[in-house]
Amino acid sequence: MYCTKCGTENTEDAKFCKNCGQPMVRMKIPAETNAGNAAGKTRKKKGRTIFLIVSAVIVMISIAVMLLLALADVRKEKRYEENLESGQKFLEEEDYEKAAACFDEAIAIDPKKVEPYRYAAQAYIGMEEFERAEEIYEDAMERITAEYEEKQELLAGSEDIYKEAIVYYGDKGDGEKAQVIAKEICDMTEDEDEKTEVEELMMRYGMYRKYYDLLERYQEDYGAVEKISAEYMYYLKGLCLASLIDFDKDGQEELLLAYADPSTVDPSVRYMLPRYVIEVWRYKDSEIEKVFEGSGFGGDGGTSVLHLTQNEERYYIIEGSEDDFQFNEIWGLEGDRFTVVKEINAESFSDNGPYTIDGNLVSYEEFEAESLRWRENCVLYGFSRGEEEQDRSVEALEETMMQLREKLKTDSRESGEEESGRQDASGVSPQMYRDIYGPILQNTAAEFREYNRYYCYDIDKDGVKELLVQEGTCEADYQYQAYTIHGQKSVYLGVIGGGHSGFLKDENGGRDKYIQRLEVHMGYEMRTRIRITNGRIEEEVISSGERGPEDDIYSGAEPIEYVELTDLSLLK
Repeated sequence: MYCTKCGTENTEDAKFCKNCGQPMVRMKIPAETNAGNAAGKTRKKKGRTIFLIVSAVIVMISIAVMLLLALADVRKEKRYEENLESGQKFLEEEDYEKAAACFDEAIAIDPKKVEPYRYAAQAYIGMEEFERAEEIYEDAMERITAEYEEKQELLAGSEDIYKEAIVYYGDKGDGEKAQVIAKEICDMTEDEDEKTEVEELMMRYGMYRKYYDLLERYQEDYGAVEKISAEYMYYLKGLCLASLIDFDKDGQEELLLAYADPSTVDPSVRYMLPRYVIEVWRYKDSEIEKVFEGSGFGGDGGTSVLHLTQNEERYYIIEGSEDDFQFNEIWGLEGDRFTVVKEINAESFSDNGPYTIDGNLVSYEEFEAESLRWRENCVLYGFSRGEEEQDRSVEALEETMMQLREKLKTDSRESGEEESGRQDASGVSPQMYRDIYGPILQNTAAEFREYNRYYCYDIDKDGVKELLVQEGTCEADYQYQAYTIHGQKSVYLGVIGGGHSGFLKDENGGRDKYIQRLEVHMGYEMRTRIRITNGRIEEEVISSGERGPEDDIYSGAEPIEYVELTDLSLLK
């Protein structure tokens, strides 16, 4: 106990300070102070309890919110899946309007998923709403590129929708747009297989599209191939050869073609043959360029033949001529252009030469050996010599056109293409009609008369036009051979009588699956119905009987158009 005056320590029972004598004072703690401490402790305890309760409530609310959000995500995902599945079902059923509505809803639910964009575009294309389909493609590709720029990752399915967009624009004929899209996805994807597929698509819509368009243009400029049978000669007119050949074995095909130049024919000269032009085109930097032009190998009487030879796995063209002499220029693709890689000449066989190889004198044996080496694997494509060689040229042209159409898959869409590339619902384009029916008309004209007629009309309304081609020399023996197209080939249907006859549409304005033949001769009229049943043409009589001078001839249906055999205007 301490003195309150001087601070000296004293015993607990001391009454006076031992140092200063001051009375010792004891300090008492008031009762109310102890009570206050107790109350403070109580208040603190209550505060902690309230804090814990509030914290618990907050945690519970947070958990509830998280559960609600998770439940909302589940419901959102379910709605997305339901719309996607329903849309796919409607798409398969070709109910494009309902399909598009489902896919649009799926896109609105989750705009970052690529799959509904793909299907939505397909649905709008099915409805022929091409502008909307293009908007869908653009929206999808914008989201894909934005995601890639932000995260350097592609959304799942990105390559698929890009490839479909390439096909869409390629089929539409917008090769430039397809090229831009292809480059964009190739720059983003790291999947080498996907890059390869995109590159193959671009070959389809780049090189092959340009080759095909070139051949189409040449057919318009110079005419479709025709085999002309004249006195003492046979020759080809129009575009008469096309072939895809990898001349330099670099993995990329060049286009070899030949045509008869109509400006070189003088009709007043009886035996004058046209000049034939041989060209080779190659694809480079998204364009095609001509890398060779020649005139073929000439022979007796001004005949012209293409000599295509193969030596050490590469292809070459032999230009030149022969008679009592012979000169050969071997042209091969070196770099970006064809150049003469070998010259083998004989100035005169009857006078024993001289013989030269690349300008150097050689013996006849050396000349012959070198000539045989280059001609050992030579294929001849004729233009004005030999029916077999001419047939080979026409067959190569037809096969190449078909090959290009298959590569271009021209039956996949109709979306504003040029008529030459557009196809009807059956997948048969105007060019295919010309390629498949054209030779039939040419052969008929060669055998009978070029001013015989033909009809090209869809008899059974299946989307494919049938060909009715007139054979015979007069009304007494006229008949019509009938053909259709299946699998890009002509199919023979049978024969119909044709004397004193014409063909009419059905009696329901061209909507029923038959046509009519009306025969009128010497006061007698017969009307028949013509159908296609089980792949054969069938004819049944509708009415027949005598007609007097005052009787009207049947006129209850519209006549079907016809033209002469050499007029290909109906093949469209």
